Parts: sequence; structure tokens; C-alpha cells
Amino acid sequence: MGDNLSLLRRDVLEIGGSIAAMSGCLSSGDDSGDAETTTVDDPGEAANVEGFAGGVVKTDHLLTDSRSADVVVWKDEDGTVFADGADEIVARGDNFSAVVQAAVDSGASKIVIQDGHYVAPDPVNIKTGTILEGMGTDTTIEVAGSAGFRVEGERGESAPLAADANSTDRLLSVTDASPFDADNLVLVNTERTTEYRDQPYGEIRRITSVDEASGELELTSGGLFDEYRTANDAKAIAIDDVENVVIRDMAFVGTDQEAYRSGVIATYGQRILVENVLFRGLGHSGVIYLSTIYSAVNNCKMHDIRYEAGGVGYGVTLADAVRNVRVRNNVFHDTKNHCTTVGGTGGDGFPRLLTFESNEYYEDDADVHMGGVVQFADNRFANAENGIISGADVTYVTGCEFRNLEGDAYLNRGDPSEVVFNGCEFKDIDGMGVNLYDHPAGLRKLTMAGNDVNGVEGDVLRFRTPDGETCEFFGFTENVHTDCGSNVIQLGEIGDSAIQEVNVLGNHFEHVDGFVLAAGNISGAIRFLSNSMDRIGGSYAVTTNGAMTLATGNELRHYDNRGLLVKGPGLVAANTFAGGGNDAVLVYETSNVFVTNNKFDATSGTDINAIDATECKVVSNDVESGIDVPGPSNPVRRNFGYQTEDTGTYATSGSGASSYDIPHNLTEPAVVANVWAESADAAGRFYVSEKDADTITLTYESAPPSGSGNLAWGYEAKTHSH
Repeated sequence: MGDNLSLLRRDVLEIGGSIAAMSGCLSSGDDSGDAETTTVDDPGEAANVEGFAGGVVKTDHLLTDSRSADVVVWKDEDGTVFADGADEIVARGDNFSAVVQAAVDSGASKIVIQDGHYVAPDPVNIKTGTILEGMGTDTTIEVAGSAGFRVEGERGESAPLAADANSTDRLLSVTDASPFDADNLVLVNTERTTEYRDQPYGEIRRITSVDEASGELELTSGGLFDEYRTANDAKAIAIDDVENVVIRDMAFVGTDQEAYRSGVIATYGQRILVENVLFRGLGHSGVIYLSTIYSAVNNCKMHDIRYEAGGVGYGVTLADAVRNVRVRNNVFHDTKNHCTTVGGTGGDGFPRLLTFESNEYYEDDADVHMGGVVQFADNRFANAENGIISGADVTYVTGCEFRNLEGDAYLNRGDPSEVVFNGCEFKDIDGMGVNLYDHPAGLRKLTMAGNDVNGVEGDVLRFRTPDGETCEFFGFTENVHTDCGSNVIQLGEIGDSAIQEVNVLGNHFEHVDGFVLAAGNISGAIRFLSNSMDRIGGSYAVTTNGAMTLATGNELRHYDNRGLLVKGPGLVAANTFAGGGNDAVLVYETSNVFVTNNKFDATSGTDINAIDATECKVVSNDVESGIDVPGPSNPVRRNFGYQTEDTGTYATSGSGASSYDIPHNLTEPAVVANVWAESADAAGRFYVSEKDADTITLTYESAPPSGSGNLAWGYEAKTHSH
């Protein structure tokens, strides 16, 4: 720390300030609350001035040394706030906001605020490269104005685009390049751009060079939009941003929640970090990022944020041209509206690349009005109405826990192109798991993989494709579902729409009150493979349709009604059906279904039933309760337990009669019976006169000789003719 004089730095600064005031060199100010700036040129000399009669404030908080701070803000017993530099009192006064503003304006890069309760009547405007650090929640800032701290860049002049451009293009042609400077940011509007709160939507990029002669701006790579369109009044807007700001280790509180008050607001910022901060009792949001990029909110706690008359209350608010923002490791609860919200209006859907990771959400949800790519990873949503409400173009949800929700774990808002749920846990959900029943247009891909679902009262997943739309892929893989109060998967098409490919692979379903899969009017291919299910209560466990059904390697046990309903062509192979309450496999009003190598046990109805079906082949199944497949166009062959072919020899003794019965093991009367003599006495002229359920009757023109075991025939009997 140095010599003894440095240990008395606080005393020196106070003495110097008092001497200066007594000598009339500096005004002591009035009680208006404005910050007063005081400078001491020679602290060693000031400490030895005779005749000093002022009070001395003693402190051992030498934070400019211990925390490498440029300025330390503290408050004395009388409520006067001081901003101390290493060799000067930067500012003092009753107005916390004015004192800190003076410290920021002095060019200090790191400002440490000591423990204490401070009242901020106005937002402190933060500049580029500023670190504001408290002493944890012992540093409490009561927000009495619109915000505690404000980071605000400036929106400059704009110029319309002179030509369309892809977002991957490095060069952007504008009608006038003079408003733009290299190394500044530029906001480029898109065909989906609207204005909200007088903030233009679009995408923010950095300018690397400006060619005024050609009217071209060279931008950094990494664009996300498909195209910038002049036909939609696309333009470039110059931005002077504020960047590299850190706010941490303090608390923002509000005692008056009858106004729009927030902790930190950033507009046109870049690389803004808010971490280890408590936000409570505010009237709007803990943190607001507007048109701010490459920024984060980490390790914060936000609760009791509400302005009842204003209808607001959010933890983190992201809006306008935000991009590459990460909200991580925070705890949210007891907010009026949403714990985190991505604001905007319905149809803009610009790419944002927002990540919400390892947060805990209680008593409210996460809401995304709109946006491009939004990711939720390892979050916990509990004891609230809904979990995630998303209208993003792409929503990825991985490793999240949804527990004890009154509504849905995921509620769709808007028209996403892709929704993905991987490795999540759903437990005790009164509504649905993934609810897309508002018929979103443009959904290209919908997948769920590796999720654990228990106690969902509504459908686990529900989606219908709107008229004229096409969903390219639906995947449902290796999920575990138990105690589902309704259905698991409900898919449908409306009008002239299509779901092109449905894959349900390797899942386990247990104790489902409804059906496992309802895909009864799907026009694309359906693959239902290697799934297991037990105690299924729906009228059908599985319903399929489509261009092709492939149902193989599944195990269906203890289903209350029918097992598998097939309404389209396909293959049903190598499945196990046990303990069914009605038909195990029902092929209905379709053609070209091949049912083979399936095993049936304890089916209360028919093992395989075909109604109004043609060209359906039933081959090599292990049957117990029978097959009901009528008509010559539906071949039934070589099924164990349902014999359709029988060959062998039969011998008996001639009795002098002209008719003899050959027993067979066919399940039903033979359609075709070929019989030939195997002994000399049986070689007379005969014909098959009767084909009964159990026997084939032969009639001779002349009775064969009597004898002992002298008549023998070979036979081949079939229940089909081809």
C-alpha cells in the first residue's frame, strides 16, 4: 500500500477539499444536489496546513488500490456522496446520479461503488469502456427515475439501398455513403422491417471501410438475413455505439412501482455485460437491451418487478435489432408479465441469435413475441402458467426442465420454420407439452428427441399443417412418456397441405390415457419403428395413414382397445401385440399393406382384421386369435396358428364304401385340394366331392377293395387359389 501517508489518503483528500473551500479557491456548492468537483494538487502539503478547523472523515476503504479502481464512490453519515480518484475528489454532493455521472464523464474506466443505500433520481449515462462495480447486494441503488444506469449510442443519418443484396455479401450499395464511417455500426433494414417504439428493426453489422465515390459500404461477415430488398424500402442507418461496458456486483431496487422504472437500459450498445446483480421492486424491467448486440446478462436475480397500471413487469427485455445476446445463469420469479421477453410485433421474425441458458424461471414464463434463432438451454421452468411462449423463426430447446405448470410447457406464437426439443424433462403439466395447434404456417421441421415426459395432462405434442402449407420433417426419437392424461402425438393436415415425413423411433410410452400416435390423415411417409408401449387407453394405440407406413420392431402391450390402425399402404413387420382389448392390427379402406412376421398374444378381438382392403398380404405371422382378411385379392400365407396350406399323406382301410374323408389342419375350408393315390388299391377313378372345414371328401366311381390299411393318398390343401 506504500508509506503511512498513503494509508491516510481519505483524510488527505477531505482536508484538501476543506482547505480549498475555506480559502475561497473552490465553492462548496449549495444544497441543490449537484455534484461538486474538487482537486488537491499536493496532498502531502495540505495535510500539514496549520489552522485547519474542518471535520475529517476517516475510512479504511482504499478500493482504488485493492480493486484497481480509478474512482471510488461512497457516502458519509450525513448522506453526502463522494467520488474519489487516486489523487483527487472527483465529485461530491447529495445527488448520487450526478456524482456518478461526473465520475463517468471524468474518463474513469473503472468505478467502484462502496456498500450503502443510494438513491438514483436520474439515469447515469455510461460511456464506452466503463466498468461499474459494487460490493454485492450491500451496494443498493434505489431507482427513482426511469433507470439506474443507461447505455445509449446514437442513431445517425441513413441512406436507402441502391441495390438488392444478400446478407452474405460484404459490399452494400447505398445512394449516399457520406453519413457512414469505418469501424462504426450500421443497421440495415429488411423486407420484414417495421418500427416499434421508434426503433427500426433490422440487422446490425460493423463497417470495415467506406467508398464514397462508388457508394459502397464494406461490412463484416456473419450476416443472417436472406436478402436486403430495395423494393421494401431497405436502408442503412449509421450508429455510433457504446461498447465494452460492465455493470456488476450491486443491487437495483425500487420502492415505488407506479412508474416505468428499470435497472439497466442499453440502446445501440455492443459488448454490454450485466452480472452478479440483484433487481427487485422495479416497475418495468431489470435489464432492457434495445438494438444491442454481442452482450450478456449473467448470474443475476430478478423478482417482484411489476407496474400494475402500466401492465408491465419483466426480468430481461430484448427488443428491436438485438443479436447475439446471452442470458445465462439467472433466477427469475414473481414478475407481472414474463421473466424474459423478446419484444416486437407479430410478423417481423428477424434473426436474433438469442440464447437463454441455465436460468431458473418461477411463477412466470419466457416469452418471445418474434425473432429468428432463439435457443433455450438447461433452463428450469416451474410453478408458473406456461414455460416458453415463442414466435421465433427457429426455436431450439435443449436440456430444459418444465415442472408444475398450469398451462403448456411450450406455446407457439407466430409462424416458426423449425422447432426442436432435445433432452428436456416435462413433469406435472396441466396443459400440453408442445402446443402448435394454432396451425403455424411455414413450419419446415419439428423434432423431439431424448425427452422425459411424466404427468402431462394434455397432448404431449399437437400440430396441424394449415391449408396449402408443407412440413418437410417430423421427428420423435427416444423419448420416454409415462402417465399422460391425453394423447402423446397428434398430427393432422388441413385442406391441401402435407407433412412429408413422419419418424417416430425408439420411444417408450406407458400409461397413456389416449393414443400414442394419431396420424390418420397424413399424406407423407410414416415410420413407426422400435417403439414400446404399455397400458394405452385410446380407441387406437397408433393410427397411421400416408403415402407409405413402415411399422416395424414395435411392442404394444395392454392396450384397452385396438392396437394399430393402418389407413395407407405400407409394411407392418416384426411387431409384438399382447393383451389387447380388440383387434391388434386393423387394415382399413386401403390397399397394398404387407403384414408379416408379427407375434400376437391374448388379443381379445382379431389379430389381423382387414375391412374394405385390397391387395393386402398377411404372411408368416404368429397368430393366436385369428385373421379376418376376406377376399381373394388379400393373400394369407404361412401364418403360424392360422394354417392356410397343408400337405401330407393319409392311410385308412377299405370298407367297401365309395367315399372317404381325408382330415386336414387348415384354419378354414380348403379352396384348392389336390389328392393322389399312394397305394394300388387307392388308384381307382375318384374326384374331390367335398371340401369341409376339417376334411376333404373323395368319391370313387367304383368302390376300392376292402382291406386293412390298404388305401393311402397324398394330398395338398390350400385356403387360397394362388
